[in-house]
Amino acid sequence: VLDELVDARLLTTYEARARDGERRYRIEIIHESLLRAWPRLVRWQAQDAEGALLRDQLKQAAHLWDEKGRPADLLWSGTSFREFALWRERYPGALTALEEQFARAMVSRVESRRRLRHAAVAGVFAVLLLVLAVIGVLLRRTNLALERSVVDQARARASKLVALGRLELGNYPTAALAYARKSLETADTIEGRLLALEALWRGPVVSVLRH
Repeated sequence: VLDELVDARLLTTYEARARDGERRYRIEIIHESLLRAWPRLVRWQAQDAEGALLRDQLKQAAHLWDEKGRPADLLWSGTSFREFALWRERYPGALTALEEQFARAMVSRVESRRRLRHAAVAGVFAVLLLVLAVIGVLLRRTNLALERSVVDQARARASKLVALGRLELGNYPTAALAYARKSLETADTIEGRLLALEALWRGPVVSVLRH
């Protein structure tokens, strides 16, 4: 590919002596049409221009951060930090000591905020679980209280029926037995059973024969 471009006089190649004394070939663009007509090269130039601008911004921000006593509020965050992180992945070159310290401070701050967010989310989940547990306990207690209330009401009705049956026990054992049966159907109590036994002990009760 390089030979074709050199033959077309779009590139030129020549030897150059490197710092270590070795001879190396260098290639340069000699025709501007290549800078406009090669899409990938145009994209590289655009990226390089954006990278150069961001590098200048990084340099200025690092110096300002250092002059102001390195406060955390001058560190890049949000969109600015994400743009820096993407540029840093593409840019393999070394930064100055101050720029490197500025970059490490930004990364440390972002990681610290991320840990705080995770801790906050975990705390919220823990509180929600605690609230759900408390609600579950309260619902269980409410259900137990309702069940006790129903049982107590049934026992109260059964006691009234037993009391009415005892009023009939001396004169009409059959009625007393009926009250005892209804009381036992409402709630199985010792009082109801004793009333039924006493009604039967008083003598035979009335039976209705149906055709």
